Amino acid sequence: MLKKISALLLSASLISAQFIAVRAEKPNETLLSLNTEQTTENLIDKSIVQEKELTTRFIVRLNDDTQSEQIVTLAEDTARSLNESDTDIDVSISEIIADKFCLVNLSNGVDGDAFVDAMTTTLADSIEYIQQDYDVQLATNNDVSLNYDTEYFNKNKTSVPVVSDVTSDTKNVVAVIDGDFNLNHDQLHNVFVDGWDILNETQLSSYEPSAVLGVDHGTLVSGIIHESSPEINIIPIKAFEHGVAYTSDILKAVEYVKGLNVSIVNCSWYSFYDNAALKEEIESAYNQLFVFAAGNTGEEENTLPTYPAKWTLDNVVSVGASDANGDTAYFSATGAEIDLCALGTDVSPYSTLNDDNYIPKQNGTSISAAYVTAAVSMIEEDSDIDSRKQALLESVADGECKNIQLPNYGLSLFSINDVSTQDTLAWKTANIVKMEASDHTTVLLLDDGTVWRKDEIIYDENYFNDFTKMAGLESIVDISANKFGALMALDAKGDLYVWGDGAELGMNSTARYPVAMKNPYVNGIDMIFCGSRSSFIQFKPDSSGHKKVYSTGDSSSNSNGYGRLCRDGAPLVFIEVPTIQDVTDIQAEDGILALVNGTVYAGGSACTNSSLNKFMEVPNIPKGKIVDITSAAAGQYYAVEDSGDIWAWNCNSNGHTPNTPSKLTSLTNVKRLFDAGYNEIIAEANDGKVYYSFNPAWNYEFTLLENIPSVKCADGYSGRQLILSKEGYLYIGKLPELDYMFYDGKLLSVTDPTGCSTLSGNSIQSYNLPSTVEVTYFDNRTNTEKTAEFEVTWDTGSYNPSKIGEQTIYGDINLHGLDNPDNLRAKIKIIVSQKPSIVSVDALDDVSVAYGTLSNKLTLPSRVYATLDNGTRQYLYITWNKSTYKPKQSGEQIIYGTFSQSSFTIANPKNLKAEVKVIVSTPPSIKEVLPISPITVPYDTSPEALDELLPTQAKVILDNDKTEILNISSWDKSEYKSDESGKYTLYGELQLIDGVANLQDKSATVTVIVKESLSDTNITQIEKQQISADQSVPFPKEDLSHSIGTPMTIAVPEKVTVHLDNGKTANLNVIWDAESYNPHQVGTQIITGEVVLKDNIVNLKSLKAELEITVVPTEYEVISSSPGKISIDVLAGTPKEKILEMVEPKVIDIEAVNKETNEIVYIYTGFTFSDEYAENTTFNPNQLGKQTLIGKFYDNFLEVSPACVEVEVNVVSSTIESIESTDVNTYQYVKFEDIENLPDKVTVNLENGMTADVDVHWTPNNYQRHIAGDQVVTGELINLPVGIVQPEQALTPPLIVHVQSLSYKITAVTPDENFFDNIDAGFELADLRAKIPVEGVKVDITSTVDGIDITTDYELDFILEEENNTGYLPEIEDIYDLKGTLVLSDNISNPENLMYEFKIHTMPVEIDEIEPVNVMVDYYTEFSDITLPNTVYIKLTNGQRKQINVDWGTGEGYDPDPADLTEDNPVKYNIDGVLCDIPQYINHYDTDIPKLTITLILPKVYTIKDIAPVRIPETGTKKINLGSSIADINDMLESHTVAVTLENLKGVQSTQDITFTLREEDNSNYDAMSEEEFELLAYLNLPDGIENPDNKQLVVSVRPTKYTIKSALAVRINGVLVETPFEEIGMPDKVTVNYTDTDTPTGEVPVTWNGSKYNPNKIGNQVVKGTFEPLPVYATNPNNRTASAIVNVVDPTVTILSAKEVTQSSVFSMLRRSVKRAMNQTESIDGFIEKKYEVELLHEDGTITIETISVFAEISEE
Repeated sequence: MLKKISALLLSASLISAQFIAVRAEKPNETLLSLNTEQTTENLIDKSIVQEKELTTRFIVRLNDDTQSEQIVTLAEDTARSLNESDTDIDVSISEIIADKFCLVNLSNGVDGDAFVDAMTTTLADSIEYIQQDYDVQLATNNDVSLNYDTEYFNKNKTSVPVVSDVTSDTKNVVAVIDGDFNLNHDQLHNVFVDGWDILNETQLSSYEPSAVLGVDHGTLVSGIIHESSPEINIIPIKAFEHGVAYTSDILKAVEYVKGLNVSIVNCSWYSFYDNAALKEEIESAYNQLFVFAAGNTGEEENTLPTYPAKWTLDNVVSVGASDANGDTAYFSATGAEIDLCALGTDVSPYSTLNDDNYIPKQNGTSISAAYVTAAVSMIEEDSDIDSRKQALLESVADGECKNIQLPNYGLSLFSINDVSTQDTLAWKTANIVKMEASDHTTVLLLDDGTVWRKDEIIYDENYFNDFTKMAGLESIVDISANKFGALMALDAKGDLYVWGDGAELGMNSTARYPVAMKNPYVNGIDMIFCGSRSSFIQFKPDSSGHKKVYSTGDSSSNSNGYGRLCRDGAPLVFIEVPTIQDVTDIQAEDGILALVNGTVYAGGSACTNSSLNKFMEVPNIPKGKIVDITSAAAGQYYAVEDSGDIWAWNCNSNGHTPNTPSKLTSLTNVKRLFDAGYNEIIAEANDGKVYYSFNPAWNYEFTLLENIPSVKCADGYSGRQLILSKEGYLYIGKLPELDYMFYDGKLLSVTDPTGCSTLSGNSIQSYNLPSTVEVTYFDNRTNTEKTAEFEVTWDTGSYNPSKIGEQTIYGDINLHGLDNPDNLRAKIKIIVSQKPSIVSVDALDDVSVAYGTLSNKLTLPSRVYATLDNGTRQYLYITWNKSTYKPKQSGEQIIYGTFSQSSFTIANPKNLKAEVKVIVSTPPSIKEVLPISPITVPYDTSPEALDELLPTQAKVILDNDKTEILNISSWDKSEYKSDESGKYTLYGELQLIDGVANLQDKSATVTVIVKESLSDTNITQIEKQQISADQSVPFPKEDLSHSIGTPMTIAVPEKVTVHLDNGKTANLNVIWDAESYNPHQVGTQIITGEVVLKDNIVNLKSLKAELEITVVPTEYEVISSSPGKISIDVLAGTPKEKILEMVEPKVIDIEAVNKETNEIVYIYTGFTFSDEYAENTTFNPNQLGKQTLIGKFYDNFLEVSPACVEVEVNVVSSTIESIESTDVNTYQYVKFEDIENLPDKVTVNLENGMTADVDVHWTPNNYQRHIAGDQVVTGELINLPVGIVQPEQALTPPLIVHVQSLSYKITAVTPDENFFDNIDAGFELADLRAKIPVEGVKVDITSTVDGIDITTDYELDFILEEENNTGYLPEIEDIYDLKGTLVLSDNISNPENLMYEFKIHTMPVEIDEIEPVNVMVDYYTEFSDITLPNTVYIKLTNGQRKQINVDWGTGEGYDPDPADLTEDNPVKYNIDGVLCDIPQYINHYDTDIPKLTITLILPKVYTIKDIAPVRIPETGTKKINLGSSIADINDMLESHTVAVTLENLKGVQSTQDITFTLREEDNSNYDAMSEEEFELLAYLNLPDGIENPDNKQLVVSVRPTKYTIKSALAVRINGVLVETPFEEIGMPDKVTVNYTDTDTPTGEVPVTWNGSKYNPNKIGNQVVKGTFEPLPVYATNPNNRTASAIVNVVDPTVTILSAKEVTQSSVFSMLRRSVKRAMNQTESIDGFIEKKYEVELLHEDGTITIETISVFAEISEE
């Protein structure tokens, strides 16, 4: 029978889906059924009754002998008893289905769950079960695309009969239970027979489109069944509305189907409920086979089950969906319960939209179920249901359903089994004819006419293994693809196939299978080209002998206007290109090129004008000489002339007008060009060489591809190129470099890479193993040996990080297609050295902190020295564990820390830790408790009653002289005796707060005085007093006065009678609360009073006396009143009601007549501003100035005399002068908005002296609720009355918040966020905290003080500590559960040690930069002698800077003695290193390698070969002063440089000046007091690099000499003011003298001046003499030479009227005038001559004097 079925399927060629058997045997599941042994709880499957949406509809499964009428009555009674609303209930038994299912509808007032429980209890013997009337849904796919085009698919509809004349007795009839059916569909109207509408219980006769789905699902399913098996007729059964049905609807549909003569039922729907009624009903239809859609859940049946697919019923086939490749569709339900799969993706069936336009594509298991329905319907109808189902499944299992053709679509499909057995591409022997590369797809055409495709472009040795042979494509002669993924194939018969991304082919879907486009013409196609926006076909010659060209494309594009190729599976639509034919080549990217008889034509944007719908000849290009054309992306166009020249042009920015073609000069002698990607061109020259260029049209040069010997075909896309050489090599990569190349040959040998070294314990992942190795292979195509670099994958499983010594790691080589008969592998040696271990840790200094210093404020050392077992010492970083630290525990605490040094370099087998002693200082202690006022209590006051009187707080003074208020937790009342009078001292225990100690154990004290009351009697009752009073008569008060007469008052009792606990009574005086009495309020009022105690009477219960006053209504006629007028100032804006409250007096003195007694009385009344007075109604509170209000007396005052008062209101405005501060009390951590009694008004003081209360809005921006003490919060005045004005500088109200300290405990941690993704790995816990984007963690805190009930929330910081996060590994990427230790604030404790728990996902980081290493060495330094760092610094993308081990190798390429090395031109060598021991979290595989720059220098080291001069002076000896020191001699030298001849290390000589110095340490034989000749040695100040190995010396020859003074040079001192004392002149300490020695003619010697002859009042020149004292050792003065100074004294207050030189003859005349003057002797100074003048001087006072002055003139040598 199987062969017969298979033959039928294949011969019909009508089924469009392949089925895959996926069913696994599974026992049938049974529903929990009722029996007499079950309890009422089991009467319903509780797992079913879960949803609340349909709880008003239930299905009751009746027992076989149960009458439905019984159910109706019981259901109504039960529902009414459960009615929760006031409305009458409606319980309807709508129908009985299949004589066993009763449908119950409840009104909304009945609880469904309660109804079920009551019914199952009541009807345990009458029903099997109760279930909800569950919903069932169509298997539509929400991802269905509804794009469609009315332009092509709008079909003519004709009116046809709703039901055809084919009866249900016709063979090959299937039933379809579904939703909407379009019975008028022009393709299906002869298919539908005998339709039935379950919902309306009528014949299906109308078409009502679905407003919800937008798709007629029933029509969709029916169309697929019909197109797959046109012989089938369909009975449409509508059971769904808007895509949903009730179970009851489906039960009726199945019951209806059971009465039809059909054996196959399509059910493209499912439910999420394990529906007992539905299962039973389907199972009962044992003569029919139900084909069910498995559902579009995309989940396993065990994860998200669907029904009936989940049930393994004999008459049910469950169908999943597959795609065109036979893979399970992404949306399909899966699992062992699914019987088979069929095509369910991208199907465009004969279905309609609401407006009768065709659907482009559909997805869903409903489509798959339709295909299977068609398939199973063709199996012999004589077979029973089991046989037909088994035949279906066996035919699939045997794989005989493959390659089923569907001519209606032209789809060639294959099953999963067919795909899995496809041959792989034997590329070494395959002859590839053509390659086409599109977006993520490569297609190959082989010479055998087969087509192979690959969807993922991964360039490795398995490249060809992933190619799949395209089933259904045979005898293919050409293929073509565009850059967007659309592809075309042409077979030998001239038929065209298209597939891939159809957007550019007119298809709105992506097909992974070819779609055959049948040729409507007699002649076949002989050329195809698939362009970016235009595709072309040229047909074989027609009757005229010409080949016509047709085009398709997007008519909206500016590429062309030729129309579309195909449309969603419809037949081909060709539009003829009018201006070209007989083309030999055509290219189409952004523009279009056609080659006709060696002439180039262009269309679209390649054309030279803006015409888009015709081809034109391209100007400037030789006609008839073009042999090849290429159109590249982005408007680049090329033509190759038969001479080998390339013509190129490109599109301008407007996208239409190209530049004029011109020849390229970058490459000639070209044979042909290949478009190899976006603006990329590959050229084959006539000599066979291959070139590459990016955008040659923009004059970019061509690059010779030296490694590619030839090109057979080429293509490219997305920056990758594929080149197949004529020798058979395939090259893949990014040109001009190559990423991958395929080889044909044999691997001969492998060159092992250089090994590396590391430390023990480090994982292999930390090594930067080389990614490639050098191999030698034999090339079969050239018969030569060659070398290449091949990728290697290292087998690291054998590596043992604990094994010391050399280990070998092997690697598998990526062979690129080479044979490896010897199974050669790469290998690398790794030398593992013992990792040094910590043996001891240095002690750290103690850390002293203040009491209460938080852990995050501790300043602990960050590093410590540790000694390693290799003798070295390391300065290690520390991560401190501060969790044990207690900031409020005085004394010494030890904190331990672990080392955060990388475990890759140092081991710590003993788990040694750093430790530091933290010394917490003692907090301030209580020095004194301030006294509390004594408390006096009555005799026999119980301790309990005393508790109410004892204080709860005490003020203390601390030893830092600050004060605190502390709570008193309890009082010690053990000594208190209530029945003994006297004084008792009670002690209270102080409740300490954080930061306060009680080292002296201070207590609060209070004195309690118990009165002596042994005979006291207590008041047990006070008798109530009653009186009556006339209205408006006041209560008697001491300060009561009246301006008219004596005021009348009511008579009140002065005493009351009290009852005592001894049974007696007493009369006691009473003080009444007069203020509470309102004399104007008629009725009864109760006034209380305090009794005045006497004798031994006490009032322990504080009883009050009561006076009941009955106020009687009384009318008065007013005689007079006082005052008659009241004045008041009010602020503008004050309403009348407020004025009434402000006015004083508020009562008016009244003289009146009591109308009942006619008695004149003097009483009082108040008043109101009644609107009966015009003044009151016209009063304007905002009008400045005086206005009048009339106050009307109370109503019981009659108007004989005016019963009113005039109130003169002066309305003013004023500016705020100040705002009074406001105080409020609160506790620490209470939010500002939660502060109790927060004032909403403040008092403002105005400039006019008035005050007012004004609304305020507080702005607590600076309020810090965690700080105890006084804080000031400012606010803003709001709703200012009209009369109150803010000054120019607005004032802000202050609020003083008294924040009292309070202790809290954390009760909960309530963070806003507890998962953080994308956290960079590699951070130690101490640094990780800063990477968590949480400023604070919200916690709930509660007061710990008894009697203070405050709960609030607060944000605390947190830290990450190792002991709480031991699982965190900074170097491993993972998701971690972390615990943050809360950093406690003042007065907050954490008794439960609650933590902030959160998750982080750490991610690997990249190496951003490897910092280069630079070293400088001298030449001839061998590489092994260079001290190189064993680590380098790397910068990571997360900002970290890490040290990583590095291996610099052997210094390949380094030369210690290069020829070009000079002193000024050092030589640099770049050495590549290898990173070692790289932490796992660092992604380093695509990073740069470490760079080491060695700068080799030729040191500037020189040897002194000669000195010039070698002696100073060169001849003779230099005389120096006797007694001169070496330093003095050094200063005397005129020059301190000497020329030296230098020679470098290579023998080259040069000269240089260097300095020298005379030093005492070099000339110890020198005697300054000896007049001998001395040869002094000079010290050469040699610069760095200059050496004096031969001890070349410079000598300075000197002779200390003593000199004889011959004379002294006179000194001039000018501008000395008259009357200047001699001491203030400033005489020089030394003068210049002349020596008798001719070699040293002059010198300076000290002088002592004699000012005895100096006259400070004499103007003119005066001579002052001096002696040479003390005489220096180097000078003698045998002739007693003296020094001379000429002092010029001037007087600026006198004027010289005349001057006359005094000659020798006039001396006698002067003698006659003044003997003294005449006797004045002339002074003698060497080199000067004295001249005297008689001058006439005019003084300031007008007097004139005549004086003789001297002037010394220098004698000229002439």
